[in-house]
Amino acid sequence: MTPTSGRDRDRAWHDRAWAAHLPGSAHAPPTEVRRLHRSAHALLWEVCGSTEFDFDDGESVSVPGDHAIWVPAGTRYMMRPRPDSVIVPTFFEPSISTTLRCADVVAVDSQFRALALAILSTPHSSHLAPESVLRQQLLSVVEQSAPAGAFDIAMPAPGPARLVAEALRDDPADSRTIDEWARDTHSSARTIERAFRRDTGNSFQQWRILCRMESAKALLRSADSVTSVAIRVGYQSQSSFARAFRAHTGTTPGAFVRNRAR
Repeated sequence: MTPTSGRDRDRAWHDRAWAAHLPGSAHAPPTEVRRLHRSAHALLWEVCGSTEFDFDDGESVSVPGDHAIWVPAGTRYMMRPRPDSVIVPTFFEPSISTTLRCADVVAVDSQFRALALAILSTPHSSHLAPESVLRQQLLSVVEQSAPAGAFDIAMPAPGPARLVAEALRDDPADSRTIDEWARDTHSSARTIERAFRRDTGNSFQQWRILCRMESAKALLRSADSVTSVAIRVGYQSQSSFARAFRAHTGTTPGAFVRNRAR
């Protein structure tokens, strides 16, 4: 067995110390707890420690520290946390469109951590993005990390355009113009446009539409509502989304769903 380093022990102590004071976090008791979230999807971040989850369908999952588990609304489960577990929950409306359909475990990276902590801080910080936007971004991060959750799309090389592309991949509904992105990335619209054309073969606007449509296809494979998918990828009406989707795929969103079901 590899001995635990002093640095690892310090980090574990630090994680437990700050997580214990987070709003909405919970030291899990050393017992079995049965749960059912009827009206919300649950994203449970295991900050430290570990927890065993047993689901009614017979599946058992162990979630170690610095990982999170997505539990769809209406899923019954039993959780058995260790005494040193610290769990931070985030809840999502059951009507939200997502590719996540089962209990998936994902590793927590710096982006996940920053978004989850920002969501907890929004009631106390006016300078943060709206909580709904932060939740949308966190959900996209989880979807990209989950098995079979990511979609392939050409990305610009590292630089301002890459930052823009990563943000749009995480939140296709982001409506900022190329001039606004240039300002936010301390670049110029010309530099960003040139990078998209050089590295992806598409203009910025063409790439944005491609990103939205690829995201929409992934969501339509599991979503219950075309309207919710349209909103998730940045369209305010189902008709405008349907026109863009048909122009990109040659079929309507409804036909795409039916063909996938066959």
